[in-house]
Amino acid sequence: MLPNFLIIGSMKSGTTTLYHHLKSHPDIFMADNKEPQYFSDDRKFSKGTGQYESLFKNYNNEKAIGEASTNYAKHPSFKNVPARIKKVIPDAKLIYVLRDPVDRIYSHFVHNYYMGRIENDVEKAINNNAHYINVSKYYYQIEQYLEYFDKDNIKIILLDDLRDSPIETVADTYRFLGVDDAHKPQGLGEHKHASDNKMGQSGALMSLIRRVPLYHAISNNIPEGAKRVLNAIVRKKVDPPLRLDEKLRKRLQGELKSDILLLQEYLGRDLTHWLK
Repeated sequence: MLPNFLIIGSMKSGTTTLYHHLKSHPDIFMADNKEPQYFSDDRKFSKGTGQYESLFKNYNNEKAIGEASTNYAKHPSFKNVPARIKKVIPDAKLIYVLRDPVDRIYSHFVHNYYMGRIENDVEKAINNNAHYINVSKYYYQIEQYLEYFDKDNIKIILLDDLRDSPIETVADTYRFLGVDDAHKPQGLGEHKHASDNKMGQSGALMSLIRRVPLYHAISNNIPEGAKRVLNAIVRKKVDPPLRLDEKLRKRLQGELKSDILLLQEYLGRDLTHWLK
């Protein structure tokens, strides 16, 4: 069994919250492994769909079947994703959750800092890695999909709407997936975070762990309880992450302005508050 819809991103924009709202619906089956990253992982994709399909083996005649992998909207770090999805799931419905792009960049930095991947210097991190900005170029990411999918197959959700109008936003998403829009998830209006760490992780130890052969394959199949124990082992107290100062924020807004205006035209919605 293959999914018929995917949450493709964006990272640090509310995908975990939406995943849980969708998973609560009786007519929606979500893979327990929230982010299998099948279409963005060359090794996994080269092995065919067998292992990927096994993620949906507990499907029980739900109308909508999905998963949520934020690497699916991280071009060019992960290439060929839309083409791969089109090949395997030609009629896939795609959901893309967006937030203020500069806020997303900062949250991305905080995530990597607490994971022990980078030092506590937000400007240096952004300057050394174009990936932060590319992931926040939302229209640029959408363009990759429009080569393969009709606009009607792509549902754009703003995190602002998920926070400010959760009932209407979730109901609209249910309608997009063709399921009963009257369902009300528990905790609607609350926000879950996949890695809301206030304690950082030991960068040296995590670096060694990630070098273990098949680390990613193993980590995707570790029970959540075991993951919590392992996280507790590698956590350590770290200084709070540096804030994003106004000068850097304005610079990032300038770099993202053209993409924001294209997205605004695409959505037919005023997004100039992202530039203020």
